Amino acid sequence: MRSTVTAMKGCFCLLGILLLSVRLTGVSGDGIIGGKEVTPHSRPYMVYLAVRRAGHFSSCGGFLIREDFVLTAAHCKGEEIRAVLGAHAILKGENSQQLRHVKKILPHPQYSQANHDIMLLKLAHNASLNENVGVVPLPQKLEVVLPGTECSVAGWGAMNVTGTHPASKLMEAPVTVSNWQQCRRRWEEKFTEYMICGGMANNGACKGDSGGPLMCRGVAHGIVSFGSNPCSEKPDVYTKISMYMDWIQETLANN
Repeated sequence: MRSTVTAMKGCFCLLGILLLSVRLTGVSGDGIIGGKEVTPHSRPYMVYLAVRRAGHFSSCGGFLIREDFVLTAAHCKGEEIRAVLGAHAILKGENSQQLRHVKKILPHPQYSQANHDIMLLKLAHNASLNENVGVVPLPQKLEVVLPGTECSVAGWGAMNVTGTHPASKLMEAPVTVSNWQQCRRRWEEKFTEYMICGGMANNGACKGDSGGPLMCRGVAHGIVSFGSNPCSEKPDVYTKISMYMDWIQETLANN
């Protein structure tokens, strides 16, 4: 028992060094602008992802949809991914945190840049579900989120529009869904019917929040996909999960 506890402490010490390295060397993806700190562990489905590419680590968000699966953005794929569940203050060795290696990285087969930006991650070991770690509901197939719907986005990403100040604690910001035409005007052909248009207010996602969920009435309807640089100059864009329910269910069943 003593050796097991020592190994676990060593593992989380190494994780702390890894996460600190991620935050000091910069993050990739799209952070929370104009947000506030969430009540600790009020979003038990949130997952922090440390992604290794070519020897360097960057960060993304994700969310637990089954004991052994995390949903995130396909552009967060890498050679190796480590998932931290049950976190709030991500750089601290919280007793609530669970570290899991990702066993299978399963991006959508049609993923290309911003298109079909959705990915499933199979955990090497199931999450231990408790008050700090839980799964989130997904929408029905082809379910629509109407313009004007009040939603929210959360993550450990940047809190300034230039993306240089990542958060050490989980932050959230309100997002009012905009209509399809508004995003089409701002993003032109890059915005498609497979996406949800975020609001135009000075809050939302920025660097480091890619892959996190757009939550609408307790359901994960979107995945942080892309935004402008600097952040918040254009509406944030989210992958529309309801368009991919067949693929999600098939992938879960086959893995």
